[in-house]
Amino acid sequence: MKYAEQLKTSKWINKKSKILKRDKYTCTNCKVNDLELHVHHLYYISGNMAWDYPENALITLCIKCHKEWHKKFKIEIRKKVWCKNAKYKPNKQEKRQKKKTKKKDKIINLAKRLGLDINLEVVQEIVNSYTYSRAHYLFKKLLESGGVEQR
Repeated sequence: MKYAEQLKTSKWINKKSKILKRDKYTCTNCKVNDLELHVHHLYYISGNMAWDYPENALITLCIKCHKEWHKKFKIEIRKKVWCKNAKYKPNKQEKRQKKKTKKKDKIINLAKRLGLDINLEVVQEIVNSYTYSRAHYLFKKLLESGGVEQR
C-alpha cells in the first residue's frame, strides 16, 4: 500500500487523532493551534505502515513548521529497529572518533616500541596534528637527534 493511501485508512486516522490529542492540538515547534496540523514521523522504518510507530516517534507540527522541517532535515529510514540482525551504522562523528582513537592507540604503541616515554597530552597533540607515518618519522628524528630519551 502506498504511503498516501495509508494516510487515508482508519488505522492512521485513529493514530493521528491520538497524537493530536496528546499534543493538545498545538504545533510542538511554534505552539500555534490555528493552522492546519500534521502528524510528523521523526523517522521511518523500512516496511512499516504509517500507524506502526511508537507514540514517541510522532509529533504534531503545523503546516509551516512541517514544510520547514523537511527543508532542513533528511528523514532517517531505519531497518527494523528491533531486529537482531539489523546492523548499526555509526554516524560521521562516531566514525571520526573511532578513527582518532585507533590512531591514538597506534601512536602510543609506536612510542612504546621505540622505547619512548611520552605523556598522553603529547600523544593527543600528535594525533590532532600529524598522520601516523609523519609521527613515526618525527619520533625517529627525535631519537636520532637525542631530543627524546629512550626508556
